[in-house]
Amino acid sequence: MQAGDPIDQIDRISEELSGHAVEDYIRQRLAELRPTTGQRAMEQVFLAGVSGVHWVGTLLTAGLALKAGGDQVEIDGLLRAWLDKHSVKLRLLEEALAALNARLEMLGDVTERVESDEYLSIVREAFRVWDEAETEEKRQYVGHLIGNAAGQNIVSDDVVRLFVEWVRTYHEIHFSVIRAIYKRPHSTRRQIWIQQPHSQGKIPREDSAEADLFRLVIRDLSTGGVIRQRREVDRNGNFVRQPATRRPRGTPAPATLESSFDDDDEYVLTALGDAFVRYTIEDLVPLLSEGN
Repeated sequence: MQAGDPIDQIDRISEELSGHAVEDYIRQRLAELRPTTGQRAMEQVFLAGVSGVHWVGTLLTAGLALKAGGDQVEIDGLLRAWLDKHSVKLRLLEEALAALNARLEMLGDVTERVESDEYLSIVREAFRVWDEAETEEKRQYVGHLIGNAAGQNIVSDDVVRLFVEWVRTYHEIHFSVIRAIYKRPHSTRRQIWIQQPHSQGKIPREDSAEADLFRLVIRDLSTGGVIRQRREVDRNGNFVRQPATRRPRGTPAPATLESSFDDDDEYVLTALGDAFVRYTIEDLVPLLSEGN
């Protein structure tokens, strides 16, 4: 879809739809993308994605109604704004589907996987999250997740659904902390904070809003099973109990509580957190296509 006046775009869509079902219109648009990795399989994936975006049918129906009214239809400001927003989102949706087609083609023959009910269910839910996303960053994560979930089985589909929910739930600042720990494992909270773009290398006061927010993010990711403090493990993967540290006799207790930006305890991604990064933040498709 080309950029332009949103009403003109909707009118063009209405002409292309011309009395056909929304699904027929989508099939026509998909044919223009010329998917080569199993036409029928790709069509099912794309239709599943579109079905997760609730406003598509409403948008096209609105276009038909405007066309039926002709020049006499008077469009108020709110309707024009709605059409403007959603015509842009329809263009973004088409671009996302085209990008997904390219990603799946890189994986080779994944027809059986992408035609499965389990995968199509993931696609539908993932595109609901895509539709709700307010940033391009989250929409890219959804695209990576769907593409990577088609080509490998590092985790089960139940875990992939959990990853979809994490993309929906977490804010960009959560993802920034996750990336910082992924790039630099064993970082302390102080080091994690300094890596944040907005920190400017400065440590805030403990009673500041910035400290409150940082504690919240660390707590969210810790209780959510994405990150944890580093622990020693034995050769069987069991966590080793650490001996309690005792303060030397006569040494006074610290006058302040532990800092939100503590520089002692180290953090790592959990196994789930590491897989989440590989599915969403990192782009695995080129590696997987090479058999890794």
